[in-house]
Amino acid sequence: MTRLILILRIIFIVFTIICILFCVEAHFRYKRKVGIDEDKDYTSKYQYFVQAIYDENDQLFGYELLIREYNPETKKWQLPKGVNDFPLNLVAEAVEKQRHQFKDSVRYIAINMTVGQLIDYRAVNFLDWVEGVLPNKIIILELDNKDVLSSTHYRRHQLMRVLKELTHSYPNIRVTIEDVDSSKESYKKLTRFLPWIDYIKFNADTFNKSKDHWIDVTLAQWQRELKKYHIQVILGKIETESQGALAKQLNINLREGYLYQRPQPIKEEVE
Repeated sequence: MTRLILILRIIFIVFTIICILFCVEAHFRYKRKVGIDEDKDYTSKYQYFVQAIYDENDQLFGYELLIREYNPETKKWQLPKGVNDFPLNLVAEAVEKQRHQFKDSVRYIAINMTVGQLIDYRAVNFLDWVEGVLPNKIIILELDNKDVLSSTHYRRHQLMRVLKELTHSYPNIRVTIEDVDSSKESYKKLTRFLPWIDYIKFNADTFNKSKDHWIDVTLAQWQRELKKYHIQVILGKIETESQGALAKQLNINLREGYLYQRPQPIKEEVE
């Protein structure tokens, strides 16, 4: 009996030590991890711009928020080299600062996120915050196609789980996969996500066949597949009148690009 008690005590002590080690490891991993809620003087270095999205009637559909980095040498705002570590709390602050500019008729606000940000457990706080700031808006989370494809099998499995949870728990949140190309790889790997996404965004030159650009999957094939899940197509990076005419010819309802509006800086909130 005494020996059994001794064994149980040893097991309890070992289990307790393991739990403590897990807690310590989790604590330091949280402290080291950026991209969700750490502020490293991003306010002066980065700024959010907006770009309008229009529907087939040339009516304003919504805005996409685009991050820009200030270059002190050129004194201009430019696309940052990497924004995977941009903290989501500052994204929420930018949305809150801009909320007064969104007309009631504009219901859709698109925000870019990485796979890593979306599958992080702290993303729930961000989503709850944004929904609270914009209770009457539909929030569109935009994931980059290359980010999804380059993720490991485990991360894609996590992403699938999160997308399912969004469908059931966040009725005002939608998901877009952007910069989708005409390759077989994109078509095969993204097909499994289609039941839980709402938009697919192609670039205007995606289906322009040339010597350097071979089309494996046509727009018609994509449209047939997307129709099964009632997914809308967005045509982005429309820069010329001919590309705008192509969007109308292909019956693509949502359009975005320099032809309609270049990214505009967010104005400071008026007192």
